Amino acid sequence: MSLVNDMLRDLEKRNEQTTVPGAKAGVQAARSEPTESNQSVRYLLWAIGILALVATGWLLWQDNLSQVPESKVVSKPVTGAEKTLQVPATENTEERTTAAITPVVTINEVLWAHSEQGGDLVVRLDGAADIQVLSQDEQVITVAFDEVAVTTSLPNTDNSIVESLDLTTESGRTLMTLVAKQRSHFAVRVQQNPSSLVLGIVSLEPPETTATEVASAHRNESRVDPAKPVVKPVEKPSPVVESTLTTVKPVTKSLRKESQQQRFERARELVSQGRLQQAKDQLEKLIAASPTSAQRERSLLASVLISMGEQAEAQRLLKKSLQLHGENRILKKLQSRIWLQQSEPAKVIDLLTISPPLLSEDSEYFELLAGSYQQKGEPDQAARIYYQLLKYNSQVPRWWVGLGYALEQTQRFPEAMTAYQNGLKIPSIDSGLKNYARQRMFALADR
Repeated sequence: MSLVNDMLRDLEKRNEQTTVPGAKAGVQAARSEPTESNQSVRYLLWAIGILALVATGWLLWQDNLSQVPESKVVSKPVTGAEKTLQVPATENTEERTTAAITPVVTINEVLWAHSEQGGDLVVRLDGAADIQVLSQDEQVITVAFDEVAVTTSLPNTDNSIVESLDLTTESGRTLMTLVAKQRSHFAVRVQQNPSSLVLGIVSLEPPETTATEVASAHRNESRVDPAKPVVKPVEKPSPVVESTLTTVKPVTKSLRKESQQQRFERARELVSQGRLQQAKDQLEKLIAASPTSAQRERSLLASVLISMGEQAEAQRLLKKSLQLHGENRILKKLQSRIWLQQSEPAKVIDLLTISPPLLSEDSEYFELLAGSYQQKGEPDQAARIYYQLLKYNSQVPRWWVGLGYALEQTQRFPEAMTAYQNGLKIPSIDSGLKNYARQRMFALADR
């Protein structure tokens, strides 16, 4: 604009009238008549001025355009800031919503009752919950617990049928996955008072004892062969006599064993088909036929009775079975798990402390004993057993967590924290046990 003003003032000076020398004051000088050349110059100057004004306006317009993106750029952080200020409110809302739907039902105990052909996994809850079987085949079953928290560790299921047992939590749902080492039948049953899930598993594969029995039958047959040379020196032996001497006894003995085995296999097949009542009848007949030696039949029948909810009858069977086979560890562990379900740890301790095996022979036996001491309120004894188990194998995470909880109950908080940390360092720890150990460590951080 200053350039335009200068040009206008220059034009005024150029067109300013000159005074006539000697003119009187108040008298105007006569104006000279404009010529054609003067008019051309005047038009040219006005054109230059107009062009200058247009150029100035264009420059101002371009300057305004260049400032518009800057204002937009400046406004964006303001909008972003407003959004970021709103995010915590949304997150807090989600946190409040999550807190509102935090599950109040918890899985407070998971027990495993082992038998020669399988076993029963018992999941105890402190309230009613929505339980669904998501998937199932001959080796894997997955059960879902909606809005259920886990406050316990998984039991030791080291045996010939269970490959792995895992608890995971995702989107408010707890998934329990059991993988069998071989083809098996799964039977799921939900009980009330107390609320619990009983997952029965029975192997569909022939038991390992079958090979032993067959080998024994072959050895028995081979013992008869030396009798043949005794018959050969007889001239023209009677075919009937020779057949009787060489075949009657082994065949009769072999058929008796095969018949017993076949009947037991039929009972197992009935269990796999869910026909528990018929399996029960078959097993009772087998036990009646061999009342003093049917240990595997007794353990399978006890598992069937537990799956059918006939706890009292299972108790009577186990009591009588233990009177006959008091050293049988499988029967002792099966009885112990039932007593633990009934909150009678003192009976378990009395049973398991009689003629215990070597720890290297049956670590599950001692883990069950440690849990019994823990339930009875003797954490010092439980910690002592967990120490022995970890000296035998320090790569079992649930033993570390069990030790940590026992030490925590005895007010030995630093040692308990160390035990939980050692358990979390083991790669094979399952997610449910990992979450529980972290919760306990968080609680101990304020001690």
